[in-house]
Amino acid sequence: MADYAGADATVQATNDSATVSKASACSLGYFDDPFVGHMAVRGPKGRPIRRAPLINRCYYVRHLGITQLQEAFLSGCISPGEDYNVVVLGAGFDTGALRRTWPAGLKDYYEVEFPAVLQRKQALLKRANAKLPSWLRSCGADLRKPKEVEASLRSQGIDFSLPTLLLAEVVLAYLEPLEGDALAAWAPGCFPNSFFGVYEQLGPLDAFGRFMLRHFRERQCPLRSLVARPDLAANRRRFGAFARVDAVDMMSVLAATPKEELRRAANLEPFDEFEELHLKCAHYLVLAAMHGRCASSPAIWTGTTSLGTWRPSGSVTALRARGLRVPRFGLSAARVGGHVVLCGGTGTSDSPSQSEGQKRHTTVSCLALDAAGAERCEREVPRELGQHPASMYCSVTALGTSSEAVIFGGRLGPGRPSSAVSLCTTVGEGLRPVEPKLDAPWANCCTTLGQGLRPVEPKVLGAPWPAARWRHSATFLPMEPGSSPLVAVLGGLGEGSSTLSLTEVWLLDTVAWTWHCVTTGAAQGTLLPEPRHSHGATSTGPCTVAICGGLDASEGLLGDAWALDVARDNNNNNNGSGLNGALDVARDAAGSALTARWRRLESPLPQPRYGHGLHPCSGHLVAIGGIDAACSTPQLCVDGLAFDIEEKEEEEEETPEKGADEAQSLFMWHNAASILLEDGPEPTLLVVGGGGNCFSFGTHLNNEARLVPLAAALGASGSSCAGPLQGFSLSRLFCCGSRPPQIR
Repeated sequence: MADYAGADATVQATNDSATVSKASACSLGYFDDPFVGHMAVRGPKGRPIRRAPLINRCYYVRHLGITQLQEAFLSGCISPGEDYNVVVLGAGFDTGALRRTWPAGLKDYYEVEFPAVLQRKQALLKRANAKLPSWLRSCGADLRKPKEVEASLRSQGIDFSLPTLLLAEVVLAYLEPLEGDALAAWAPGCFPNSFFGVYEQLGPLDAFGRFMLRHFRERQCPLRSLVARPDLAANRRRFGAFARVDAVDMMSVLAATPKEELRRAANLEPFDEFEELHLKCAHYLVLAAMHGRCASSPAIWTGTTSLGTWRPSGSVTALRARGLRVPRFGLSAARVGGHVVLCGGTGTSDSPSQSEGQKRHTTVSCLALDAAGAERCEREVPRELGQHPASMYCSVTALGTSSEAVIFGGRLGPGRPSSAVSLCTTVGEGLRPVEPKLDAPWANCCTTLGQGLRPVEPKVLGAPWPAARWRHSATFLPMEPGSSPLVAVLGGLGEGSSTLSLTEVWLLDTVAWTWHCVTTGAAQGTLLPEPRHSHGATSTGPCTVAICGGLDASEGLLGDAWALDVARDNNNNNNGSGLNGALDVARDAAGSALTARWRRLESPLPQPRYGHGLHPCSGHLVAIGGIDAACSTPQLCVDGLAFDIEEKEEEEEETPEKGADEAQSLFMWHNAASILLEDGPEPTLLVVGGGGNCFSFGTHLNNEARLVPLAAALGASGSSCAGPLQGFSLSRLFCCGSRPPQIR
């Protein structure tokens, strides 16, 4: 920053941060660039600065996008050996001229940038003894003045008639809308055969986009064009002077990359921020504007889905759950009796204030849901019960209508999964210690007496036990009358790839407290489901678990749905007939055979999605939250119909902290936990926690929880959704005077 001066210094300084990030990704092997490290700012004692895995991954995807633009020009716009130009607008410390081999025919490579930036770049390369090619040209110019850019290029002897690749990475957003429009309109007039490749921000109107805008505004380098040119369509219009314009978000760049290459990158370092990666990808675009001969080049991105292509069937209105603050992401939750039991996540204790410090939580806590009148304190802090030995992406499974819940798995770090089990029991307003059933020594006990949770090893050495995992599903499975209910554990990430597989299901007998591993089968002629993690799962009735969505082993998004039918054969005569492959038959404590078989379901997801909650309601499957293929489709899905979730505008009392941080009003629907409440006037989803690390923009933690009444959405799906009243009231959580939401 000290090397830059004037009103544009803050924008120029973003170059330094980006260069450090590129050097970090390069040092880990995401891509090859022997020059960028020489220009990156160093840390203490001259050591290279190591970025977080999320930032490394995002810069890798940026590299993929720019490479796809370059290759599209080289393969589709010029003949082998034909002369051509490359012009980089806003070149900064870009090393594209040096790090790759350009095919024969490159006439000249022009870097257009503020003179101060070019001078500093040249000094750093000289200090590194970098040998610069004779065809590299530096053009000092202000991109806000296209005529100045043109004059600078002419002074360096450019031949405008040659096929020309123009590139602009994160440039136009810093210009005023009309300035960016002028640059886009100028290019095809000067370069009759041109390919203009652009990498820019996208999508400023949702919560992530608003958080991104705030970040750049606070850095005093606002994204001046983004609100005026918010989506793919607006960016295509901006380049309307070109004969052809293709544009996609970075999710499409990932989709166009060979899976082998993505797997290579995925294995470079531990990574567990899929939601944040995909959100960042959905908020950046690559655009190819083509003119003259270049307009007839082949399509670059085919068969991909981009931001903004989906249209909702309607909208519902979310209400704030007054005073209910669980500022964490990656947590799990379940309703247990009249309480919500919470476990894990990263964030603060009961306030989203960044100053309180964020940490991974291993606490198990509960929150009373039942109303106690207006005299009760409006703000309620979850009560800590004890510790579960894993913090992120564990599972909390309520055992039916009882007061018990089982907590399983999770992780402390991306490479530190757990197979621990904890048992929690709520009674009325409090919690009581629970003795392990049938002397099952592995069961930790939630208690209010201060002992915490007692981790104990399995009593019998070598007893069946599921592998350590996180991002799995654990679903309560009621069985036929007289049979022990089960908890079905499926999929998830672990130390190897075996935990992803759905060829087996782990069943926990909740009476005998024993684990059973059952190999799954499928109906004749039906394939087994793809291995996955981060899927939605729920029980749809006795003996059946439904799953949908998730991420596959290659981090591809899934949109299919399946039902797993679990059966006990008291006659012990199940031989797997009629199934695609023989079933492995496990036996419960009573000696009955346990079998499991998959069958396809119609998916409730309009597009592939993962990290969502899945709930049965009034005979329908309801999915909420998570990340989908476009990261912009509505966050509520009912039987394949999608609904936008809008925020209710309310008049609020003035408070000292109101307006202090606009980010606190943002609500992000990923990395949250959802709970179905069916005993009020209408079925309602309670969504707590959520948010995450928003690329390099900072961390967002959702402030107050949200309530999403479902009557309107279920009604649009043809459902009668009047829920029975069972003495449970949501009045304390709803805003005063709120009315049920309506479809618009």
